[in-house]
Amino acid sequence: MKRHLVLALFLSPLACASFTTPHAVTPTFSPPRTDAELDARLHFLEGRLDAGRRHAQVWHYGWLGFNAACFAYTTTSAALDSARSRSFDIVNATQAAVGVADLVYLRPMPGREGADPIRGAADASHADKVARLTKGEQILVAAAQRADDRSSWTIHLGNLAFNLLGGGILLALHEDHYAAIATLSGTAVGEAYIWSEPSRAPEDLEEYRRFIADGAVAQSRSRSHWLLLPDGPGIAVRVNF
Repeated sequence: MKRHLVLALFLSPLACASFTTPHAVTPTFSPPRTDAELDARLHFLEGRLDAGRRHAQVWHYGWLGFNAACFAYTTTSAALDSARSRSFDIVNATQAAVGVADLVYLRPMPGREGADPIRGAADASHADKVARLTKGEQILVAAAQRADDRSSWTIHLGNLAFNLLGGGILLALHEDHYAAIATLSGTAVGEAYIWSEPSRAPEDLEEYRRFIADGAVAQSRSRSHWLLLPDGPGIAVRVNF
């Protein structure tokens, strides 16, 4: 019976993924009007993706290390602890394994590679640049949607349900004290996991939309900033102080 309960806990994220994760809607962007605009849009995307890389990598590898360490510790403890504590350790180890799967397979963090997937030579062909632009737009949209998902009630409901299931398994095994600890601590860790995700991408996406509409984009958030504007076969630069 214990094996069946743990299997249910491990498979629960897959069973509820269809309603706990908001369905992504990928916006379409107008194609570049000139080669100069194509270069400017690529430049924008590379800058913004690189700017979000550090937070995405720290979050991804930090939580990956945390879950891997928890899995190793609780698996070892399950082999050494008393029979009563072993159930608690097995539930925690299973939840940690689900956390690793979420990071690596179920919902890997978009943007953690920065602009590396779209970087290329300045003299690359037009078709190559268009393909890189499309890829960069997809990464930016995915990162923005992931950041917006932090405030979705379904994500937080899924976190609560997942940890209630873990606590319910311990209750079914008559481990009332451990059930309360597992539910409360697991829910708190899950909320920290959600709210610590990178959050800048929606603002970058909005600025990218304005760039496409207006043909200009601010490259600095300081008091002085400069703008890139397509200008025939070249790029015009306007500096505001």
